Amino acid sequence: MMAVEKMRIPDQQHAEYYSLRIESLFKEIQSDSQPGNEAWRYAEISEYCHNIAIRKYALGAPLADIFAFMDETAWPAFEAAQIGRIESGWPNPPYTAWGFTHAVRGMSVTFWLLLMICHDPQGWLPRYRMWVDTERTPNAFFDLMLKAFVPEHKMQHRYKANKEYDWLHVPLLKALAQAPERRSAAMAQALAGWARGIQRHRNSEWLPASPDNQIAHQIFLASEYALAACAYDLDDSSWRDHPYYPAELVDYYRAHQRHSRDAWRAQGAGAGVDDIAALLPPPPKRLDLAASKKTGVSRWLELACAGDKDAIAGIAAAGKPRKLKHTDALLDAMACECQAVRADLRDDSHLESALIALGQARLLPEWTPPAIAGQGGSRCEALVQAFEPWLAGHGYRLYALNVDGDQWQLVCVAEAFNDEFVALTGELGGKLALIAEAYSIMAGGAIKDSD
Repeated sequence: MMAVEKMRIPDQQHAEYYSLRIESLFKEIQSDSQPGNEAWRYAEISEYCHNIAIRKYALGAPLADIFAFMDETAWPAFEAAQIGRIESGWPNPPYTAWGFTHAVRGMSVTFWLLLMICHDPQGWLPRYRMWVDTERTPNAFFDLMLKAFVPEHKMQHRYKANKEYDWLHVPLLKALAQAPERRSAAMAQALAGWARGIQRHRNSEWLPASPDNQIAHQIFLASEYALAACAYDLDDSSWRDHPYYPAELVDYYRAHQRHSRDAWRAQGAGAGVDDIAALLPPPPKRLDLAASKKTGVSRWLELACAGDKDAIAGIAAAGKPRKLKHTDALLDAMACECQAVRADLRDDSHLESALIALGQARLLPEWTPPAIAGQGGSRCEALVQAFEPWLAGHGYRLYALNVDGDQWQLVCVAEAFNDEFVALTGELGGKLALIAEAYSIMAGGAIKDSD
C-alpha cells in the first residue's frame, strides 16, 4: 500500500480505501491485457487508468510518480487495447476511450487532458482522436480547451444545449467570455458554485457536503478551472486555495510547459477563439403562456416552469399525475429540471443549491445566499426567507406545495400568472402555503390552506 504524505483533497477517511483501490485496479489492467477481452478492454482500461491517476493525485503522490504511471502503464495499455480490437476485427478504428455521453466520463477526460498538457513526451495530445470522441457528442468547453493546446483542432460552428454538462461548463464559458481584466473574478464566482452543482446533478444520497462520493468513492476535481487558468493564463490567486482546485498541476504547467506554448501563441491569448459567447447554448425555448390553451396539470406545469419547453417535456416524460395531491414523483422530476425545490427539512446545503438552480432556470442573475450562522433546519428556514424577497424582486412568487413534516417542496410562478396558478392548484387538489408559514407548518406536522 502506498504511503500517504499529504492528501491533496480533504478526504482523509478514504485514504486507505484509495490505496487499496489503486492496487486492485493495477491487477484489473493486467487481467484485461489477456486475450479474449477485446470487446470491452479499451473502455475499461481508460476508466482504470483515470481512477488510478486521480487517486494517486488525491493521495498526494509526487507528480513524477503519476507521470511515470502514464508513460509506463497507461499508454502502453491503451495502445495494446487498440491493437487487440483492430486485430480482432472490430470495425471503424480508432476506438475512443472517453466521450461526453455523461458527466462523469466528461470529467474523467478533462482531468486526463490536464495531465497531458503537463506531461506528454510520447505525443498523445496531438493524437487526441485516439482517446477522446469530440465528434459524436461535441462539447463546447472541452473543444475550446483542446484548441488552446492543439491549434489545428476544429471547433463546431454551433453547440446544442446539453443538460449533462451545461450546469458545469456554461458558467465557465460565461466567465471566459468576459473582458480579459474581468475573467479571473468571474471564474472565482463560478467556482464558488462548483460543489453545489455537483451535489445537485449527482445522486444526493451519494454526495455529502463535499464533492466526494461516499458510496462509490468517486473523486471530483475542479479540473475544468485548472485547464481554463492554463489556457488563458489567468490569475488564480483568489481561488487557488479551493480544496478541489488542482493548483499544483497548474503550477507545474506554468513552470515546465507554458514557455513552449507561448512560442507559437501570445501569452494569455487563450484558445484563439474570438467570440466565446457564441459557444454558449441558446436560451431555452419558452411558450407564450398568455396564448396557451392547455388545461389541468399540463397548464399547471407550464406556469410552474415559466414556459420552458424542454423542461416541461422532460418532466412530462416521467409521467404527469391528474391531480396534485400526491406529487412526490412529479416534484422529483421538476427538481431534476431545476423547476422546483425538493430538499430535506434540515439539509441546508442541498436546499441552498436548489434555490440557486431555481433562479438560474428562470435566467435570473445568480442568487448569492447571505451569510447565515448555524446549519440544519434553522439555516434552511433563513435561506428560504432570504430567497423569497429576492425572487419577488425579479417578478416571481414562491410557494411551498403540499407541505409535509420533513421536506421543503417549493415552486414558483411569474407574478402575472399568480392568481391563475393559485386557483388551479386548488382545483387540482394541491395545497399551497406561503413561505412565512411554511416552516411552522412543517415543524408542526400539519398542513393548512394558504389564504
